Amino acid sequence: MADNQQGDISQQIQEAAQQLAQQILQEEQTLQFVTTNGKIFTRFDKQNDIVENQKQIVTDGIWSNNNGFLNTFYTSSEQTEEQKNII
Repeated sequence: MADNQQGDISQQIQEAAQQLAQQILQEEQTLQFVTTNGKIFTRFDKQNDIVENQKQIVTDGIWSNNNGFLNTFYTSSEQTEEQKNII
């Protein structure tokens, strides 16, 4: 009976350790999401931003017709003070 109880205790410890490890991982993922969500710019994180052997489009073109290149632009010297301060 002592061996059986010891086995049960070991299993309970193992299950508790796995549960705690999962909780820690979840908290780290949540923290990473919270600290990067909503920001315009974050530093490139080589450990978490690179997925080996996987290619995926992660953004769309920001110019007209979803184009990734700016081919034509216009400037004007006729700007109000408010327009000059926007940039």
